[in-house]
Amino acid sequence: MAAPSFASSQWIYDVFLSFRGEDTRLGLAAHLYEALCRRGVNTFFDDYEIRRGESISPTLVKAIEGSRCSIIILSQNYVSSTWCLEELVKILECRNTMGQLVLPIFYNVDPSVVRKHERTFGEALVKHEKTLKQDMNKVKNWIKALSEVANLAGWNSHKKPEPKFIREIVIEVLKKLFGLSPGDAKCLVEEDSPIQNTEVVPSPHSSTLHIAPGHFDYTEVDDIISQLVSEMLDSFYI
Repeated sequence: MAAPSFASSQWIYDVFLSFRGEDTRLGLAAHLYEALCRRGVNTFFDDYEIRRGESISPTLVKAIEGSRCSIIILSQNYVSSTWCLEELVKILECRNTMGQLVLPIFYNVDPSVVRKHERTFGEALVKHEKTLKQDMNKVKNWIKALSEVANLAGWNSHKKPEPKFIREIVIEVLKKLFGLSPGDAKCLVEEDSPIQNTEVVPSPHSSTLHIAPGHFDYTEVDDIISQLVSEMLDSFYI
C-alpha cells in the first residue's frame, strides 16, 4: 500500500500536535503521535513538560508555520494554558493565510462547551481576563479563536475506545494529507505499516529487480517475474 509523497520546501512537518500537556501528554497525545509516526506521518510533538512565560517560543512558531496540518486536542484544561491559546491563535492564522488544514479533537469535551465558552473553558477565560486587564485584546483574540475552532469539522471522543478513536483519526489524516482512498487508508492502518512510495521496475541490464520511486503494483511484479523466468528458460535451452 502506498501514497504519493508531498514534496515542498514550504513544509517541515506533516502534522503539528497542539495539546495541554497535563491532560494528554502521557495519554491521547502520546498515543496519537506514535500512531502517526508509525504510518510515516512526520509529526511535531512538543515534549517540554514545563513552559514558562505567556508567549510561545520561536521554535513552536516555526513548527506551526512549517506544518501542512495542525491537530488540536481540546481537552478540559486546554484553555487554562496561555501557551495553548497562543498556539491556537497562530494555527488559525496559518489556516487563514496559508491554507493550513486544521483538525480539532474534542477530548472529553462537547463542542458546544468550547463554542459557548462554558464550564472549565469559561472559568479559565475569566481568570485570564483578571490577570491580563492591561491586555484585553489578547483575551479577545483567544475567545475569537475558540469560537472559530469549535465550528470546524473534527472528532468527538465521547464513548469511543481510545485505540479505535486513534485509528479513526489516523485514517482521516492519511486521506486528507496523502490522497489515499478510504479503503486504502483503512487497509494501511489495519496492516500497521508505514506509508511507502516505491515501485518495482526491471533493470534493462540484468535479471535483478530494482526499487524506484512510484506506485507499488503487484500485477506488474508478477509480469516482471514471468518475463524473467521466460528469459532464463530461453537461455537454458539455447
